[in-house]
Amino acid sequence: MIHEIKICNIGSFQEEATLSLIATDYGKKLGGVIVREGFSPILNSCVIYGANSSGKTQFIRALYDFQSQLRGNRSWEGSQNLQRLYNPFKFNSSTIKQPSKIEIRFDYNSIEYCYKVEYDSNAYKSEALEKHVSNRWELVFDRIHLSNQKHVVVLQDSSKKEILVPPYVLGLSVILMSEVEEVRGVAKYLAYMQICNGYNWNMMGLLWGEVQRWLGNELEKKRRKEQIRNFLNAVDVRQEGIEFPVSGDASFDKIVFQHNQFNEKTGVNNPVKLNIMDESNGSKWLLLLGAKVIETIENGYTLFVDELDACFHPQVTLALIGLFKNKKVNRNNAQLILTTHNVNLMDEKELRRDQVWFIQKNSNGKSELFSLADFTDVDENTPFANWYMANRFGATPNIDGLEKVFFANQE
Repeated sequence: MIHEIKICNIGSFQEEATLSLIATDYGKKLGGVIVREGFSPILNSCVIYGANSSGKTQFIRALYDFQSQLRGNRSWEGSQNLQRLYNPFKFNSSTIKQPSKIEIRFDYNSIEYCYKVEYDSNAYKSEALEKHVSNRWELVFDRIHLSNQKHVVVLQDSSKKEILVPPYVLGLSVILMSEVEEVRGVAKYLAYMQICNGYNWNMMGLLWGEVQRWLGNELEKKRRKEQIRNFLNAVDVRQEGIEFPVSGDASFDKIVFQHNQFNEKTGVNNPVKLNIMDESNGSKWLLLLGAKVIETIENGYTLFVDELDACFHPQVTLALIGLFKNKKVNRNNAQLILTTHNVNLMDEKELRRDQVWFIQKNSNGKSELFSLADFTDVDENTPFANWYMANRFGATPNIDGLEKVFFANQE
């Protein structure tokens, strides 16, 4: 499970921003908390709000781009890949050439780990993995620069194994293919974080590729296809069946929905097929997201979604959050982290205050990330949405003089 994520000098985040999934003052509302022996209570979901262009997408994108490196995405291969990944804060001369940083704290196989990486456009400057054992942090591996063109990842176990890596290749991605069981398992955990965007149409093909791999062989596909069909019906996307393309590399537009067509003369429903591209945008995204939700919950992954409800009714989004809160369903402690503009989700009856986060950009273009739990005058009975819309928490758009647009050229 994810405990904490930090990013620094990435996009609009000049200074360190920390998203903590460690629950605060828990006790009143246990529905949003996972309690396990040996660990702090961890939130199973959180919702991030903010105005347009505040940095919400950038936070999710930083993780997506990192994961593309970790998975060894072919489109990112070569010495130029870090120039694509490196995106420092550009509105301050002191940071434009400084390294970017990502830090992720999580637990895997009942052990807490902390992974840290720093990079610029030329090389990974540092990289390390630590684990928490006997109330102290122990180094699992770190990255050593032998020269500008030669780095090694050194394992700190009894083997002291050294793995040679180019300066522009993530050491963790090499470990992902290694035979060292512990660090390979940790690398796989981070590689299997589920990250998607609710309105980026360029991502549809990428997500469909991931869903195709998840569908698996014919035996698995039969069960999982029925799961997706049931998911769609449960969220009121009515259909009588789904036909996925037989070919493993077939494009998303080859999916077909089956519906009933009523014949007025005979009074009988006849089956009719409709290509998915003729379905609504919400139906398209709910199919992909449904597969991701099922995979995430069954495997205990963490799902990040930017603009989850861009195409959905807010009741659908609340129902999805409810799945992650449902201990009978979410038996493997999966997590959901989403960004949204939908104030209807900010319901004090459904969310704890530490599950609500905000991103706000200041006049210098810097984004800051903070929690509703940071406000001392807010308790679990505060009307979260009303106070937010009254701008008592910030992170709302500053709309002023919109009518001037229509009179700007008049004397």
